[in-house]
Amino acid sequence: MLVRKILYPTDFSEASRHALEAALFCAELFDAELVAQYVLVFRNADLWAPEAHFPNAEELFEKLHELASSDLGALTRGQRDKPLRVREVIDRAPEAVRGILDRAEAEPADLIVLGTHGRTGAAHLLLGSVAAEVLRRSPCPVLTVPASAGSRSLGKLRRILAADDFSAPARRALQHAAVFARRVGAELDLVHVLGEVEMPLPPGGAPVAWGASFVEELLPHARQALADDRDRYAAGLAGRDLVLRGGGAGILVDHLKTAEVDLVVQGTQGRRGLDRLLLGSFAERMARLSPCPVLTIPAGEAARAGSG
Repeated sequence: MLVRKILYPTDFSEASRHALEAALFCAELFDAELVAQYVLVFRNADLWAPEAHFPNAEELFEKLHELASSDLGALTRGQRDKPLRVREVIDRAPEAVRGILDRAEAEPADLIVLGTHGRTGAAHLLLGSVAAEVLRRSPCPVLTVPASAGSRSLGKLRRILAADDFSAPARRALQHAAVFARRVGAELDLVHVLGEVEMPLPPGGAPVAWGASFVEELLPHARQALADDRDRYAAGLAGRDLVLRGGGAGILVDHLKTAEVDLVVQGTQGRRGLDRLLLGSFAERMARLSPCPVLTIPAGEAARAGSG
């Protein structure tokens, strides 16, 4: 995992302040430059935007830029005594997500670190979030840090969990997880979620027993696949190989509530369109609901394990 430049977008909220600690940790770990960014959302071409009705919109922008610069400087000023390369940028964009992604491409960034508010229910469905949209569209890995992470700080990284569904994206993410674990001396758990299997009704049989029997047959195969992935991608790293039974991301989130895991690493299938809207995605739900930070590796990210 080669990380030379980290982008840390902030809106000065409590959630983004929690993410700063993680961004600083990664910058120090990888000896990377940290780019602290604030996006001024300025829709001067939108007649519904309040700033469009000011006599001098550019004057308003300059004032907002000055205030943001002061706040951004105060945020990073305490880190200047550390041997870190920190740069502050303020970008103007019609929406925060576009500003973040444009900056990530221009740098280019190897990692984006974002705070999450952990919205659930209708608020998340109707409003979405900047973090969720960046997660969907980012060309580079995204580290999301929940405001509720509390003591699960990357600075105390002891156990990493790699979500492994045996797909190519999951195995690429596993390589990143192994690099991370080796750098910090953490244990690496490999976890596979074995979902409920819908089975056709057997002739004259009991459907529940039929389905349960089939899942039981899958368990040893899943455990062997985890062992094979550990041998291939995480040889020599201590950790557990676990198969969880249940449906979707919820079962893994429940596991994290009691497990002493400090970081989750996952791949994403890159689902798009109506499929995502109706079903959501495992990766997005994990990033939104996990009690600990989640590193998401996009489907298009080339595996660079062993580098850097």
